[in-house]
Amino acid sequence: MIKQHNESSKSTLKEHYRNHLLHYVESEDLCVGEVFKDSERLAYCESLDLESARQYCRQIIDDRFCEQSQSGNQKAPNLDAMITAMRALQNQLDKPCQLLLSSHLKNNNKLIEIDELKTCVGFHSTTEVFLKYAELARLFCDALEYLPPPQASGQDPFIGMMIQYQEPGINSTSGLSISLKPVIFEALSHITTL
Repeated sequence: MIKQHNESSKSTLKEHYRNHLLHYVESEDLCVGEVFKDSERLAYCESLDLESARQYCRQIIDDRFCEQSQSGNQKAPNLDAMITAMRALQNQLDKPCQLLLSSHLKNNNKLIEIDELKTCVGFHSTTEVFLKYAELARLFCDALEYLPPPQASGQDPFIGMMIQYQEPGINSTSGLSISLKPVIFEALSHITTL
C-alpha cells in the first residue's frame, strides 16, 4: 500500500513493508527515509534518490527479521501474541485476504472447498488461493516477529502454521477443503472488523 503526497517541491511517500511503516520525504537533491514499527522510529537514512532510500529501509527490516530468526530463542507465540498480531494486520489486508478470512468466520472455521474459496475471492485458479494464504501467513509471522520451524512433511512452514486441509476421498465428488488452524481462527475471531 503506497500513498504519495506533493507539498511544493517536496514529495512524501508512505508504504507498508513486512508490518513496518516506511516514510520517505523526497526533495530535489535528497531523499530521507524512515522506518517505523508501531510508533517507534527504528531507522533513518538519507539518500540521493527515492529508490536507494527504499532499498536501504527494506534491507534494514529484512536484516532485523533475519537476526531475530537466527537468535534461536524463538518459542511458539501464544494466543495473546497472535491476537495482537492479527489486530496489527487489519489495515494491511487487501480485499482478497479479507474475503478469505471472512469466509472462515462465516462458516465458523468448518472445512471449505478450495473451489468455493476461489470463487468467493474472485480468483481464476486454486493456486492463487494458496498464494494468498502464503502471503497472509508471512504478514502474520512478520507481525509476530516469529519464524515458524520447518515442517517434517516438507510443507511450507508459513502455510503449515496458518491452514489445515483435507484431501478428498477416492470416491468423493468434493475437492480439497481448507480451514484455518484452530489457534489462528481463535485469534481471528477477536478481530471486530475486516
